[in-house]
Amino acid sequence: HVANTMPAPYYRFDGVNDYINIDGVVTDVASATNGTFSAWIYSEEDNSGDARIIAFADTNANTFLYIAINNGILLAKSKIAGNDKWALDTDAAIDDYQKWIHIALVQDGTEPVLYVNGVVPAQAFYVSTDKTAWFADASGIDNGRIGCYNQNSGGNTLFMNGEIGDIKVYNKALTATEVKELYSGA
Repeated sequence: HVANTMPAPYYRFDGVNDYINIDGVVTDVASATNGTFSAWIYSEEDNSGDARIIAFADTNANTFLYIAINNGILLAKSKIAGNDKWALDTDAAIDDYQKWIHIALVQDGTEPVLYVNGVVPAQAFYVSTDKTAWFADASGIDNGRIGCYNQNSGGNTLFMNGEIGDIKVYNKALTATEVKELYSGA
């Protein structure tokens, strides 16, 4: 796959107030105990703050599941009813600006794994209370966002600055081979 080629469709986010509402997806994944989020991202700036790429949350409570960039590092996190369930970060610095990068979060029912460009970079759990947590455990999740998140009565916040394309949300865990195929376009 040529990393500088734009995936279609792709969407531009200004880091201020742009996002895509994917609330309709929540019903399709609400009872899932495993699944996958996948997207191509293109960061035009350092995103050195905190930005959400794909997020599902409870509008009125401290419950969420997301993939994010925080201080230039790719991470994923699950919190249910205010309790951190798992938090996973990588050594994959999203600092290769003006280049498309494929990311995927796979929860196989045992523990989540992050992929960058079809491979698993070095990663570690900095919270591992319940690494099996997924949508079925977070019954309050009522919204989905691309490019930000909306949780705990905070409104839409933590906006992505850059582009996100070829977004996919699965209610099954993709295999390592399937993630590699998403990256390579096979």
